[in-house]
Amino acid sequence: MEKELVALSPVSRDPSKVFAARPAAAIDRANAFHTLTFRIPWGHVVGTLHLDLETRLSAPIAGLPGSMLAKHTTSAASQVVASPRKNLRLAIMMVQYQGLSPMLKVTGVLDELRDMYPVAEDGVVITQWLGTHTTTRDLSVERNWGELLSDVAEAAEGWPQSYDVLLALLPGGGTGYARGGIGNAKVQYGWPPPSVAVESRGETVAHEVGHALGMWHASCPPSGPDAPAAETVDGTLVTRLEEEGFSVRELWVLPRGRGSLMSYCDNGSRWVSIDLWQRLYNRLA
Repeated sequence: MEKELVALSPVSRDPSKVFAARPAAAIDRANAFHTLTFRIPWGHVVGTLHLDLETRLSAPIAGLPGSMLAKHTTSAASQVVASPRKNLRLAIMMVQYQGLSPMLKVTGVLDELRDMYPVAEDGVVITQWLGTHTTTRDLSVERNWGELLSDVAEAAEGWPQSYDVLLALLPGGGTGYARGGIGNAKVQYGWPPPSVAVESRGETVAHEVGHALGMWHASCPPSGPDAPAAETVDGTLVTRLEEEGFSVRELWVLPRGRGSLMSYCDNGSRWVSIDLWQRLYNRLA
């Protein structure tokens, strides 16, 4: 078990990796290598979990016997209560635009969903492919995006509905887009709800799927030309990260205070807040 946990550690894939200890006051939560982070295989998340920590002195310390350089092992027990997470089931529709089609790089598109949503690494499941929809709407015009969302919902009518969200992907090579995607938390475009996003914008995919799962915008920024429309804001959503966020896949830390995924703050580097993660967990549970 010890070796398996080390192998799955996102900051310690090399079993021989050694982490330097430092005083608590010197630990930088924004540095991924200042904390020992690891994933525990699902099969081990049951009953009492024993964690063994091995510590060594890297060099002699004056006044201490040489034997102190030997390794020292300590262990602790913690009760773990765990529940399996539900899959997020997606139906994918390709949208042809400007004579271009998406590149079908769906795995990369879904990475942001796997990173930020309360699902397992294999918990984003594509259950249906709904073919290709060709649009002639001018997507350099903002209002036409809402029309496209309605078109996608209509095109999906008649298909079996064995999915939670319909995700329609636009080609990343398209030009002149007025926005990167669209979704709506209000049930008015059919059920299951659709979302639309440009395939090369993974963070936008995660944001728009959030809308399709019933999440409105967080009020950030609260005003100004970049603020979300007032009628799309849920004032109870946390606007910025309450704690540092950690990307297991990319091995980097997002500082607390960064814009939450459902906000308009820090576009391009938003992350899921604790509040939003819990809401999505409840929605998918």
